[in-house]
Amino acid sequence: MLTRFCKTLTCISLLAPSTIPNGSETLQLIREIDADVKVVIVSGYASENLARELLQQGACDFFQKPVDLTLLLESVEQLQTE
Repeated sequence: MLTRFCKTLTCISLLAPSTIPNGSETLQLIREIDADVKVVIVSGYASENLARELLQQGACDFFQKPVDLTLLLESVEQLQTE
């Protein structure tokens, strides 16, 4: 599921470990469309290594499911002010 907020922030919720494209591929595809978009990834299946990799590839934040909605909202609000 891909939800877009305003024109500068995208939140990705990866639905399953077999999601095609996977988180890295999805992030890359989003960057190809808009290199400046801010991306927050939410996953219930990603390892710590994958989370680090996604952050190194340009994701602004990463949350493990079940996500603390207060922390997610704080992250989104912070990104919207940058």
